[in-house]
Amino acid sequence: MNGYKQFCPMAMALEILGKRWTIIILRELHLGSTRFNEIKKGMPLISPTLLSKRLRELEDNNLLKFNKEDKIRKYKLTESGKETFNLILSLGEWGKEWFKEQSIVNNTEPQLLMWDLQRNINIKHLPKRKIVIQFKFNDITKYKNWWIFYDPINGIDLGMIDTGIDVDAIIESDLQTITAIHMGYKTVKEMVNNRDIDLYGDINITKKAQLWLGKSFFAQSN
Repeated sequence: MNGYKQFCPMAMALEILGKRWTIIILRELHLGSTRFNEIKKGMPLISPTLLSKRLRELEDNNLLKFNKEDKIRKYKLTESGKETFNLILSLGEWGKEWFKEQSIVNNTEPQLLMWDLQRNINIKHLPKRKIVIQFKFNDITKYKNWWIFYDPINGIDLGMIDTGIDVDAIIESDLQTITAIHMGYKTVKEMVNNRDIDLYGDINITKKAQLWLGKSFFAQSN
């Protein structure tokens, strides 16, 4: 691709940022992902080959960097990369303002939803002990069950495999309902009242679900 061949700086910027997945990669870097597998979890549908290519392009254009001596590569935004934050924030705010709620909620899928949900959990509202919370999506068969593991020392972890550890609480609903809560369109209380979500288990976890669940970055930014 030869690009736009325009002196307009906006067009020149778009030659770098307008490629498929590039803005999403920058979103993940701004939200704290540093390793290849972490970035990949924020975009389950991208192939590893294409992700590697886009990361190289961002490096070549001085938007990110990494220490070549690290055993496990960690990506960091350069000053140029950091200055894309307001652009990404504005795009998110524009999208939430102008796309209808239902079109956003219906565009969900479990892998990204759970990855984003677990990194926005407010641990200060969870009991200060090891706990396991299971999410059950009753409207899908693939990626139906997820487990959130919390350890006050090691923090939050996310898994799709039943480890056999006793579960402290279960949240059962459909993808759209959890997405609507995560995006700030609905509250846990109103979804419980509508019988769109069921909460079981330790009352110290279930009664504070709205608080510890947190929200998407773009829900918080409004």
